[in-house]
Amino acid sequence: MVSALSRSRLYHRIKRQLPPDTAFLVAPLADAPKFKGMASGALTFTRALWPSD
Repeated sequence: MVSALSRSRLYHRIKRQLPPDTAFLVAPLADAPKFKGMASGALTFTRALWPSD
């Protein structure tokens, strides 16, 4: 997800929407993640959000 929110604000916004004791992580990623089992085109779309080196 790309967001204009700070990491803290994003974390708390998501936390309020989840059931209590749900584990989750909000962290910056250096590269696009791998998508095993995702819909066709999901990885291409995500990689388009990351700038090329």
